[in-house]
Amino acid sequence: LNGGSAVPLWNTWLDGLQEHSEAADSMTVEQVKAMFQGAYEELFEMSTAKVGDKTMMDALIPATEAIQAWEGDMDGLFEAGAKAAEAGAENSKNFVSRFGRARSYGAQTIGTPDAGAVSMKYFFVGLHSSAEFSVKCKFCIGIGLERRVLNPEIHLYGVTIKIYCKKSYLY
Repeated sequence: LNGGSAVPLWNTWLDGLQEHSEAADSMTVEQVKAMFQGAYEELFEMSTAKVGDKTMMDALIPATEAIQAWEGDMDGLFEAGAKAAEAGAENSKNFVSRFGRARSYGAQTIGTPDAGAVSMKYFFVGLHSSAEFSVKCKFCIGIGLERRVLNPEIHLYGVTIKIYCKKSYLY
């Protein structure tokens, strides 16, 4: 994909998170790891970008690797992912853009972090800062379940990311 591809890339990744999540009342650390790995693999089928190409992958790949390597509780898993994404986004300022619209600027892009990497960093930071809590969706109420999901709305710099129950939608 070339420049202007943020929406399909984000959509592929977010869909991958949903497709690889468990339909259960709660998820274990191992299930969350599998969810993030599956989402990364979905995105990797669409984009060949890697760390150092000055893309969203500069934050996503280190975050995914940190999540996969994590041995501990859920909060620590999201903290590890957030720290790795932050470091990756910061490190992207050392690279020359190789993808997207910015690639035409060559070495002039050194010194500025990649916007895609920064947005991915904010996703992981928001995920870590959002406390887990119980929410009810219409499907789950109908069958008497209360589902535990991450904060269904993550607000970052005027952008709202909504995470929906796989079966239906939240109130």
